[in-house]
Amino acid sequence: MKILVVGAGAIGSYFGVRLIEAGTDVSFLVREKRGEILQTQGISVTSICGDTHVTNVNTLTEAELLAGNIGYDVVLLAIKSPQLPDILPLLTQTVQEKTLLISLLNGVHQKDRLSKHLPTTNICTAIANIIVSEKTIGDIHHTGVAPHITLESKQQCSEALNEKFRLFINALTMANIGFSVKTDIERSLWQKFCFVAPWGVLASSVKLPIGEILVNEKLRSDLNAMIAEYVAIAGAHGVTLSENAAEKTFAATTKLPANSTTSLQRDLLAGKVGEFDALCQYPFDYSKENELCTPVLNRYYEILSNFS
Repeated sequence: MKILVVGAGAIGSYFGVRLIEAGTDVSFLVREKRGEILQTQGISVTSICGDTHVTNVNTLTEAELLAGNIGYDVVLLAIKSPQLPDILPLLTQTVQEKTLLISLLNGVHQKDRLSKHLPTTNICTAIANIIVSEKTIGDIHHTGVAPHITLESKQQCSEALNEKFRLFINALTMANIGFSVKTDIERSLWQKFCFVAPWGVLASSVKLPIGEILVNEKLRSDLNAMIAEYVAIAGAHGVTLSENAAEKTFAATTKLPANSTTSLQRDLLAGKVGEFDALCQYPFDYSKENELCTPVLNRYYEILSNFS
């Protein structure tokens, strides 16, 4: 089985390394400079599940990918949401009839974006559950949450794609990566979104880890209220979450390590392109278009839009 990981950042590198360790043939699509670094020093993972370092890192640039005409069984999409427009032309050439695209993109509207350019049957929406960051290129730190990938059920696609799906699940099993398969992936997407997005928006605005947010009465109240607003947006989308979803989601944030930060927060502080578009802009626009009452989201949108 051949897997192409598109995006060798924190999430792509972590899962790619674990799959490599288990014997899966994995290549990383990278820019030239990143590829040179990874080929020279490999990828190191410092993890609550055990540290590791791999030196046999296969990388290739966009030009090398197109020139090589290599067929991949699975393309694992692990880029940031704003990077998608730039990579779509390459995906249309790489995702062939029997190629399964597994998308780990953050956000609840990403399959719609992908489906405008790729066959829907080839797209498997997935959710990465892990707290992981990239300190420098090839230096990956996994600090929280047992690694787990939630996958969209692909029962309605061709037998060839079903076989690729089964092979990918087997590879996850061999790599000791937890997984689950959901027939209603949209509900799972919104459950994660209502956890990650409000926390990311607020934490990025105030530039504080979760522990300092929770001990501040005003910020704690804002986080609780914004989670409730995101749950209401899910309901307006026709997605019914579990009973007391807002309360349960807020309770989950209180169990995070006190020093936890979000990827959006880290990206913006580092001057990188963050996922403001997926985590804040999309729900803000949707709430406006549908005349939803989201005063806390609106307030933090105004703050964060000046940074993004």
